[in-house]
Amino acid sequence: MQWMAIEAGNDFLLTRSFESWSGVSTAGANWTFVNSPLQCCWGWVTDLAFGQGTFVAVGGITFPDLSRGGPEIWASTNGIDWRRLFVGGPREALYNSVAFGSGTFVAVGPPRALLTSGDGLTWQARPAGDPVLLSVTYGKGRFVAVGNQGTILTSDDGTNWVQRASGTTARLGAVACGQAFFLAVGDVVLKSADAEHWDLVQASGVQSIKRIVFGAGQFVGVGATGLIQSTTDGVTWTTRNSGTTNFLRDVVFHDGSFFAAGDDAILQSEKVSPLHLSARSEDNAHVRLTVTFEPRTNVRVQVSDDLIDWQDWNSISSDTGMAELVDQQTYELKFYRAVAP
Repeated sequence: MQWMAIEAGNDFLLTRSFESWSGVSTAGANWTFVNSPLQCCWGWVTDLAFGQGTFVAVGGITFPDLSRGGPEIWASTNGIDWRRLFVGGPREALYNSVAFGSGTFVAVGPPRALLTSGDGLTWQARPAGDPVLLSVTYGKGRFVAVGNQGTILTSDDGTNWVQRASGTTARLGAVACGQAFFLAVGDVVLKSADAEHWDLVQASGVQSIKRIVFGAGQFVGVGATGLIQSTTDGVTWTTRNSGTTNFLRDVVFHDGSFFAAGDDAILQSEKVSPLHLSARSEDNAHVRLTVTFEPRTNVRVQVSDDLIDWQDWNSISSDTGMAELVDQQTYELKFYRAVAP
């Protein structure tokens, strides 16, 4: 089975295949596979996103006689029953990626094709340029889309987009947001703290990555011939033993594990702690905290001046599993930690 994409919902994982099969699992170990055919055509599912209690799948369709087709979007609340949405677009094109953040879905793909939706069912086209967009992510309060010719677009609301200077014309095939910076990979590697100013990274050991995700303080990318690589800084990459030579097409972080899906393969890593806190000084006065955690869980940030007595300072939760906080007060000595109930 050619599993094209994988995503995590509130309490279960979902994967979708080229042949329009769905796989649903509550723990990542035992999967239920259901054929949910389009009944008219072959469906290419290229990416999945979850938000507002809805899974959104993007890709395209091809009719058996190859006479027609085009990009498509599907939506489901349970991962089994899917509603096909006729959003249209250039023939023989696909929507390549979809992301959810701040109550909005964003889908990207063919030239001049960038769509947004508040519920995953009703979509509206937004102005976009000519280059094909290959990947979109949400983090640090904004969407970031990347694509061919070094294209990088950002938006704080999904409606108004700004093109950023990438300093390259190379293809950027995937993008993800980590605890301190965005990372874009493709024919080159770029990183940015704010998604506005990008730096070329002289990466060591990185190979051709198709999809990338952030979790538990590290980026994990997957690709052809069973490729799995990880990095904490975007500079040094470590190749992991996947145990397969099959193409791995997507990766997601869920419930303390990374899950990779691809050709005849669904892989799960050992459990790692998703909870991570980093702090940096701003203007020698304030402290900016970045906390990553399992999405949709409650996390408490605590403070102490002696590492013995800890007091709750803030509580956070989000669909993205990341939050930034600023401590406006200054102390001679202060420690922070994140605690999950």
